[in-house]
Formats: sequence, C-alpha cells, structure tokens
Amino acid sequence: MKRPTFFYGYLILATCFCIQGIGVGTYVTFGVFFKPLLAEFGWSRATLSSAHSLTFLIAGMLGILIGRLNDRLGPRLLMTVTGFIYGLGFILMSRLNALWQLYVFYSLIVGVGLSSIDVIALSTTARWFVRRRGMVTGIVKVGTGAGQLIMPLVASLLIAAFDWRLSYIIIGVLAMLLLILVAQLLQRDPARMGLLPDEGVLEHEQQQAAPRDVRRRPVGARAGDVDEQRPQHRGRARRRDEPRRESDEQRAEHAAASRALGLDAGREARNRKMDPPHHRGAEQEQEGPDRETEERPEWCRHGWNAEARSAARSGINLVVS
Repeated sequence: MKRPTFFYGYLILATCFCIQGIGVGTYVTFGVFFKPLLAEFGWSRATLSSAHSLTFLIAGMLGILIGRLNDRLGPRLLMTVTGFIYGLGFILMSRLNALWQLYVFYSLIVGVGLSSIDVIALSTTARWFVRRRGMVTGIVKVGTGAGQLIMPLVASLLIAAFDWRLSYIIIGVLAMLLLILVAQLLQRDPARMGLLPDEGVLEHEQQQAAPRDVRRRPVGARAGDVDEQRPQHRGRARRRDEPRRESDEQRAEHAAASRALGLDAGREARNRKMDPPHHRGAEQEQEGPDRETEERPEWCRHGWNAEARSAARSGINLVVS
C-alpha cells in the first residue's frame, strides 16, 4: 500500500492540543469570576478557593474510572459525553444562588467533565506516536499553557461587556460545542484506519500490494529492509550448522576413546565371523589361508545346503546377541 500523503496522527495531535487548551483554559477562568462572586454573595475567599480546589480533586479521583472507560468505549464517545457535562456545569453556574449550588455545579459537575481532559488527550496521542512520543506529548501540553493564556482574557472581556452570569453561559456554550466538535475527530488507535504509529502502514496491507514474486519479508520489516536482512538470515543458517559439527567431533572423540579402551575389539571379531570371505578387507586377506580357513563358518568349509546354512546362521546370531 502506498504511504498516505497526510498522516492522520497529525490531526489527532491538533485535536488533543485543542482539548487541552479549551478544557484547562476554561477551568482557570474561575479566578476571573472570583471578585464578582465575592461582591455578589459576600462569601469568604476560603470558601470560593475550597470549591475550586475540590473541583481539581474530584477530577483527579475520577481519572482512573475515565481511563478504564476510555479503553472500553473509545475517546470519541467519552469526550462527547464529558464535554457536554463540562459545558453544562458552567451554564448552571449562571443560576448560582446558594453555597451548596457552588459545590454541586462547579466542584462536582465541572469536576466530572474536567476528569477526561488529560486522560483522553494524552492516552490517544501516545497510541498514535511511538518514536516521537515524548515530543508530541510536550506539544499537546503546550495547549494547556495556551488555554490558560487565552481563556482568562476572553472571560475578562465578557465580564466587562456583560455581567458575570451571562459570561458563564457564553463560556459554557462555547466549551460544550468546541469539545463535542473536536471529539468527532478522535480515533482510538491507528490500526482502526489501517495505519501504524509514526506514519506507518500495516504489514498485511503491504504484502497484498506487493508483487507476487517479491521475497516475503519478516513481520515488522519494511520493503527497503529486505536486502539488509538477507545477510543476517545466512548468518543464522551457519549458526544452525555449528551444533551439528560439534556433535560429529564429539562422536569421533568417543569412538577414539572406545578404541583406546579396546571396546571395539570384540565387535570386530564378531563381524569377521559373520561375514563371508569375499566381504573381508585387505587386512583379513593378508592374515594367511590357514587362519582364514579356521575362522570360516561350518557351512563354508563343508558346503552345507540352504537349510543347514540357515540354521547355522541362526545359531551364530544367538551367540552374537
């Protein structure tokens, strides 16, 4: 398969960058609303600060559950749901009238939506990039700083132009719509699109697109790596022969030791008794006719018939065994 001109992982990178900027940037706008809330309700600074801190604590505790759901459901569906909850929390803040509503609307609801921002953005990016994972993760986290710079400025302009209640509605609607829209671009991993991390293509699709006479490549190797890997295969074939040569040398050493101990003397004597004269070697022929005649079987010396020869051979075999 021809490598695509545009790697979809770069779109995943831009999407996760936006998720970090919108999510974290909207969360830190609470400091801009701090003074209007103090003037409206007269609550202490500790009360407002504790609600803000509790939001971050709830988001961190729910991160484990969000990560498990991300593995099961995928980032697209989960980001859509949590993005809606996140924007809903800011919209409900425009209806704030009591202290308990502050902890429910902001600490709980906004905390649930915030819990998926880091988990989905960072885990999805890690699946799409392997060799440059550290650099790409750093680029995604740049979105966090960009959101913290831009969103408080937007909130300040809205509060200056309108009141704080309408500003919360506008920020909540924008956060909800933007998070839901960018969530539709998310893909769990590149394998669902026939790709590999870092601009790769799946191996089975490469083999289908390759000519039939092309030598089969090992799994995980690219087309340009075949020639580089052939010497390695020959090297492995030579290494397979080494244990065989070692075993032959060991057998030769064992045979030499056995001859030195005289273990083969009896076996050679039995073989000479069983073989006819014309199968013997040159050494046996040089031993002389008298000794050869003595070592011949009875059927050779007396000219026995077939039945006698068969019986004699059976007897010799019994004696040998």
